[in-house]
Amino acid sequence: LVKCGYTVITASGCDEGIGIFSSKHKEITAVILDLAMPKKSGDLVYDELKKIDPEVKVILASGFRQDERVESALKKGINIFIQKPYTMERLADAVHTLLNDEKDSTE
Repeated sequence: LVKCGYTVITASGCDEGIGIFSSKHKEITAVILDLAMPKKSGDLVYDELKKIDPEVKVILASGFRQDERVESALKKGINIFIQKPYTMERLADAVHTLLNDEKDSTE
């Protein structure tokens, strides 16, 4: 994503990511979460981010197929789902779509 011109902030875990988002959410235009993460799932982290910024834009990635867990997360308001493994081009396209308010999509 850096090669595409985006500034990227990484977090080593859920709590760190939520902390970074809490302090920098006005500067952060999109968040990429994984459905399965240690301590908290991506949809639970999304719930925390939404409390900080109700307008947070999120891409959810998962190696799991698009099933009821993914559908439930999308119904919460997560914008885009991308299936792993994905290419850098697919990720860049998803970020572009999200940031340009194009129609939300799932893969």
